[in-house]
Amino acid sequence: MAAGQSMKIFPPVVRLSFGGGIWYNVFKDADGVGKGASAVSVDVLQGKIRKKKNPTVVSLRLRADRLPPEIEGTGAAGVEAQGRALLEGLADLVPAVKFPMTYFEVLGPEGLAVLGRLCALARKLGYYVFLETDRCDLEPAAELAARAAFGGLEPGGAPPLWEADAVVLDAFTGSDGVRPYLPHCRVREKSVFLLARTANKSARELQDLLAGDRVVHTVVADLAMRLSTDLFGKGGYSQVGILLDAVRARAFSELRQRYDRLFFLVPAGPAVREARGAFDKFGHGAILEDDAPAHAWQASPELGLVPAARAAAEKRRDEIAQAVTVI
Repeated sequence: MAAGQSMKIFPPVVRLSFGGGIWYNVFKDADGVGKGASAVSVDVLQGKIRKKKNPTVVSLRLRADRLPPEIEGTGAAGVEAQGRALLEGLADLVPAVKFPMTYFEVLGPEGLAVLGRLCALARKLGYYVFLETDRCDLEPAAELAARAAFGGLEPGGAPPLWEADAVVLDAFTGSDGVRPYLPHCRVREKSVFLLARTANKSARELQDLLAGDRVVHTVVADLAMRLSTDLFGKGGYSQVGILLDAVRARAFSELRQRYDRLFFLVPAGPAVREARGAFDKFGHGAILEDDAPAHAWQASPELGLVPAARAAAEKRRDEIAQAVTVI
């Protein structure tokens, strides 16, 4: 335990400290969250991962010009039909789903309406819902964006447009663009994930630059830690996480050790053997994005949309299980 940190007692839940400031709940309910505890968003996410033993989030990058032949309808209606089929078909396998907002914005007002309905369906089916906005706003625009994702803060306030559990943000504006979301983390038990190191080839042009004695993506991680002062969940992780793709396999382990209180959202790309260092020793603290299920029908048209998606999701789950044990 860090110097000056006091030990708290949380009856009736038995808690064991395993170092690194991480508290682990011994007794869990059906969602993996401590009984009698008021779970914050990141605890709920970890609970859903534990329940399914599957630390993956399926990304629904759906396009109206690439619909499976079995889907009836075109445009936004076709995208909604495909999204509903995938959500219903994967609900027993996958704990979380990520909606990239741009793929719905391009469809106009009806596309945004579809996004709202699919987010609501995902929550109803028990998924943890990420909304990938990649927004980089300043106040008051950031406050308005937070209300759209999470709803009003006051009792009986405006309902959210998207019903998300967490949003993914660009932190290039610094803390001014992130702070308006933090009251929603405290009051509505939501989470935010900051883009630290993305998976695209040109990421190194900015995200790996030196900034004093640090590189830019660790500057973002340090910002996430500074904003996390009173936002740690029962499992020890902050409601402010980071999206992180490491430049080499060993870097995941180094960054996990350095940022042992941050939850990592790992974008699609790294092999499991490279990304396993993103997890702590209990198999907690990270979730890997998987975009294969949404497009698996293209490689296996004979299976159809949902069977192909399930086969892809099961393959990814089993690959991770060989490298990471979720306790």
